[in-house]
Amino acid sequence: MKGEENNLKTAKIDKYTKEILAELKETQQTVVINPSQDFYINSMVYTFVHNDIYYLVNSDKKIVKYDDFEDMGIKLRNGNIPAMCNLRAVTAVDFIKGIRKVSLYQCFDKINTHMKKYIVFEDDRIFPILALWVIGTYFYKIFRYYPYIWLNADKGSGKSRVMEVIVPLAFNAVMAVNHSEASVFRLVDVDGATLLIDEFEKLKKDNQQGIMTLLNSGFNAEATVIRNERRGDSFKPVAFSSYSPKMFAGIDDISDVLMDRCIRIKMFKKPKGIEVQRYKIDNETDKFLKDLRDDLYICGLQYANPIKETYDSNIIELPFELSDREKDIWEVLYSLAQFIDNESNTNLEEEIKQFSIESSKERSKANIEKNDSYKLISILIDIIPTLQPVKIDGNTMFYDSDKVFNKFKGTEEFSWLKSKNYLTTMLNNKFHISCERATINGKKTRMYCISNNQLKELVDRYNLNEVIDLANIS
Repeated sequence: MKGEENNLKTAKIDKYTKEILAELKETQQTVVINPSQDFYINSMVYTFVHNDIYYLVNSDKKIVKYDDFEDMGIKLRNGNIPAMCNLRAVTAVDFIKGIRKVSLYQCFDKINTHMKKYIVFEDDRIFPILALWVIGTYFYKIFRYYPYIWLNADKGSGKSRVMEVIVPLAFNAVMAVNHSEASVFRLVDVDGATLLIDEFEKLKKDNQQGIMTLLNSGFNAEATVIRNERRGDSFKPVAFSSYSPKMFAGIDDISDVLMDRCIRIKMFKKPKGIEVQRYKIDNETDKFLKDLRDDLYICGLQYANPIKETYDSNIIELPFELSDREKDIWEVLYSLAQFIDNESNTNLEEEIKQFSIESSKERSKANIEKNDSYKLISILIDIIPTLQPVKIDGNTMFYDSDKVFNKFKGTEEFSWLKSKNYLTTMLNNKFHISCERATINGKKTRMYCISNNQLKELVDRYNLNEVIDLANIS
């Protein structure tokens, strides 16, 4: 009897499953896109608006009305319509008709020239770096990582001016001033906003932990942040994309986490006698900026796919002096520079190369100054050649722990050390340098075990080859 009941239940379940499958038969796979800017099926897409009707245009010269999304299997990310649609309808139509084509180099040159009217940098190579960065914001979705720009300088050095000039140029750029956390998350998630934050120190003072989380994660294309959003009378966890281009300016140092995502632009007060134009958007400048933005959208539609192919192909030769994370940071600009060089016979890639290597050296020096791991390696390299090993076993040297501790204690960086045990714990935990007990000439001794290869590997692992001299380590 029970067996018959079980068979009946199974038959009912099978029938129910078949009914569900019949309902699902006509469904199609849904493509979820971010309509402000996205890249799918080898095509760049943007939104534009005409007579309050929203359209999507793609690199294949096709236009889709938002109203037809459901029939075409397209779904908006989080169901939100973008608020910022700077692509003009007439430009999209001209692109579809093949009337309007744009040179990437010409866009680069216009941005570069425009910035030089209003900004002074001590290093002129910063202009092309920022121009390339602005161009890349129009198709940042094709990259795995997009570098942040950190404008670092004293008050009155022109950081705010740089941001003023960048805002009308970069993709959906917004100065995050007095924005709530919720609005900032939506700007990034829905509008793919290029986020610019002046006086960065205020974020920490105002305890804007949510925005700091957004910054820490939003360097990676796959990054999302879960927030509880009100839905009716309750709250529901919602996944927001935190990935978008970001620029921030400040006086103080930033965390190591953020630093690993940044191209640092150091700025200095403008010398007396050097004049730049007052930044003011009149009718002529407004028209120039709108036309240039349209050109940048066209660049995205024309060039996103071949630039992505270059970026994904691993044919770009990044300097060996850069760490893996630094390569992630710079690869976008190398891709754009190489593309423009091939198109216009310029030499941008070499400029980027030299600047990136110099930046890497500066970062390594800064790490030594403020990071214990880097300091430990630097001091070890300095003091080991001055010590006589108490024992040698193959390539491993054994050094008297008291002498090593006293050497560390005698440096400015580690004069605060209170006990040898603390140094031993640091060396072991960070670098697997052990401290062993042994009897040498009838005397019990504790010794640090260090091989020359180990020191060289540490220098290489922490990307300190350019700032630490290994000549004394045989």
